[in-house]
Amino acid sequence: PAAYPQQQPGYPQQPGYPPQQQTGYVGYDGSNSARFSVQESLDSVRQQNELAHAAAVAAAVAAAVPATPTAATTPAPAAAPAPETPAPAPTPAPAPQPESVQKHDYTADAQILYEAMKGAGTDESRIIAIISNRNREDLHQIDLAYRTKYGKILTDRIKSETSGNFKTVLVNVIQPPEVTDAIYLHNSMAGLGTNEKVLSEMMATRDGPEMDKIKLAYVSIYRSGLESMIKGDTSGKYLELLLTLLNGSRGKNEVPNAQAISDAQKMYETQTEACFTHILGNASHAHRMAIKDVFASKYGNNLVDVIKKKFSGNYRDLLVLLVANRVEFFAETCYYAMKGLGTDDTTLIRIITTRFGVDLEDIKKIYQERYGKSLYDAVKSETSGDYRKAILGVIGN
Repeated sequence: PAAYPQQQPGYPQQPGYPPQQQTGYVGYDGSNSARFSVQESLDSVRQQNELAHAAAVAAAVAAAVPATPTAATTPAPAAAPAPETPAPAPTPAPAPQPESVQKHDYTADAQILYEAMKGAGTDESRIIAIISNRNREDLHQIDLAYRTKYGKILTDRIKSETSGNFKTVLVNVIQPPEVTDAIYLHNSMAGLGTNEKVLSEMMATRDGPEMDKIKLAYVSIYRSGLESMIKGDTSGKYLELLLTLLNGSRGKNEVPNAQAISDAQKMYETQTEACFTHILGNASHAHRMAIKDVFASKYGNNLVDVIKKKFSGNYRDLLVLLVANRVEFFAETCYYAMKGLGTDDTTLIRIITTRFGVDLEDIKKIYQERYGKSLYDAVKSETSGDYRKAILGVIGN
């Protein structure tokens, strides 16, 4: 079915795709043996890439070290009176390895987390110390090391030992990003009503390769396709655009720069829902930004203004989001989550944890430039307790 992504290299190739539901993610119970398989599937490609990268780096380091001359290649010196034996030269310090080769001891980190949650009580400070000093890939490797050493899912242990916003921050940055995204998408449509704001945000800001991973994770978690869920909760032209974003080719193929000129012309001359859905729904973020620039430079029109004038409702809002600068959008969303009385912690956590390891550093830069205050300081003034320490650790990482 169209709802299911194509099986990717590195995933288990099984008949009867989509895969049977696995467990180990939010909302699931089941045996530990079943819970490991889907995570291992999601991690397989990443681990293979790491091995290849490590081999390449090792080869580069070896090539950079000059070979030591040997007796076979060095001519013997002419006979001479034996000089007084000099003091041995000091052994030079080994050249520092590239940063990419210097790895954390992930098993040691896993042990720290295990001991922090062992027995009665939880040592939150030790958990926060790990989160604050590791990047997204490090946390992923720590998660693998924890499961290997203790035979348990790290996020399950965290959920049983922590609570509230503190728990959400920890779980979001440790579990695979496609899993976090799949859960946010599901929750935006589960139960009564639909949270179109979150649904549109998630669909507009993930490109095709990311969406393929999200679809696979969604099937594994919920035993149904994301497309079926979207069809059951939306309708009309908004649904058509969502399905184009879900199954389209955006970001999967390189598009020549001239295509932006052609697409902008089509949109300018044919301002129909079908035209805008097809072009913007299948374009990568970079391609959409190029179309927006052509619209302004060649036709003297702001594409956002054209969209707002021509269309309406959730369809219009999603189109506007598609042509917005992604980093600026996230910075602005964080700002309004903290503006005025109270703080929208749900939105703040969603943006910061899902952009961690993606473009959070760019968001921080734009936030500082636009609002004259660092995102770190803004969040610090609006949060408290272990939740504040954890989310500041992610921001400052």
